[in-house]
Amino acid sequence: MLATASTSTVYAHYYPWYSSSPQFRHWNGGDSTRPDPQDNLATTSYPLLGPYDSRDVAVVLDQHMRWLFQANVDVLIVSWWGQASYEDSVVGGILSKAAQYGLRVCFQIEPYDGRTAASIIDDIAYLYSQYGHHPAFYRTTRPTLNGPSRDPRGMFFVYTPTDPSLAAAIKTMRGTPNDAIILVRTDDSKMYSDADVRTQIGWTGADGMYNYGFYGANTTYNVPLPWSPDYLLIYAVCPGFDNARASGVTNPVIISRNAGAAYDTTWIQLTSQRPEGVAIVSFNEWHEGTQIEPAVPYQYGAYTYPDYEGHYGLTGPAAASAYLSRTAYWVNRYKNLRTAASLYRVSLPIVQGG
Repeated sequence: MLATASTSTVYAHYYPWYSSSPQFRHWNGGDSTRPDPQDNLATTSYPLLGPYDSRDVAVVLDQHMRWLFQANVDVLIVSWWGQASYEDSVVGGILSKAAQYGLRVCFQIEPYDGRTAASIIDDIAYLYSQYGHHPAFYRTTRPTLNGPSRDPRGMFFVYTPTDPSLAAAIKTMRGTPNDAIILVRTDDSKMYSDADVRTQIGWTGADGMYNYGFYGANTTYNVPLPWSPDYLLIYAVCPGFDNARASGVTNPVIISRNAGAAYDTTWIQLTSQRPEGVAIVSFNEWHEGTQIEPAVPYQYGAYTYPDYEGHYGLTGPAAASAYLSRTAYWVNRYKNLRTAASLYRVSLPIVQGG
């Protein structure tokens, strides 16, 4: 896909790290001894599709791409954990199904073991060589101070880089076939002033920045946000946060969804300022409770998984897809495509499965 990033692009963070029976990878929070992993998920809510397998192209990936399309998302930011990783093995299926629904795919290079500045550059070359030919591979034109090319380039998100040699490594990539638009997530509080942004893209050599949900500084945008042709900024919207059932968490963080009000707050603020890009955190990061993927009522022993009943005034099957419907509404508001009155309720089919 060739697009211009300044045309109000909507991204969604997407996690392809799940498997189903018998391993229940990630659903068990990394604990192979977790009892009843098919019911006792390391999540605070329970997915409509059940503890699904990210490698299931025909059912899971097809449904996910259909939901993302109906929510008016443009680009998936796929969580990627290195070459030959489990997540890398799922990319082919994601690209195939994304293309069917007109979606595009880019990658967040996560802090996998052994990641360095040099390996990040090697990863970008690998992702181009493996997937750059695919029609769903996202390319866009956006020259920046550090990357002045006006040619279409892939976009890569680098989560919490720490290697001080990153700028020098990225510089070696400029002007080559592997030149790319690189966005870094460093300190979320540094995305609120031009001076701070310039400092961050200075030491990293990146083309811009992004933040991530409710991490770091509170995700509020009630101050004027910086903008410059020198850099690209993508700001997060998030429905809430709850990692109380994630494995290894002793001091959980819980930020209530407030029946949808928390999600609306960040959308309202960003819609009024209309930055170049908005990233939804997340489509399906169930461990941290940031998902907009449909959830349903479920009981495990004495624990009742909270669902979306009553959110935005919806009940029953409609409530399961409340955040998909609301995302479609806000994306259209953000892009100024149609009037709010005609978009209040978006009908989305609910598919039982898993």
